[in-house]
Amino acid sequence: MQLSLSCPGIWMQMHQVIPGKLNVTGVAALEMAALQALADWDESWSVILGGESGAPRSEFYLSQAETYLKGGFYKDHFSDRAVKASARYTLVLKPRE
Repeated sequence: MQLSLSCPGIWMQMHQVIPGKLNVTGVAALEMAALQALADWDESWSVILGGESGAPRSEFYLSQAETYLKGGFYKDHFSDRAVKASARYTLVLKPRE
């Protein structure tokens, strides 16, 4: 299956009002694109403008940027089976003794 975003990086006008808190008018960029399959979440796809990490020194900080700019997507994994089958890393937390 090949999916593409017709206008990656499209700019849009935004106006957000939260009564008593925030009244902002400006320009924003699309930060994430997602195609979500509600009948089978494991058939969903998404891409993030930058990457999965917010830490600039992380190898994952800009890991999705090139795919995003080319209009591509990554397969999402929701069920335990799909997550385990696609995992590259596993974090094991153990209580202190």
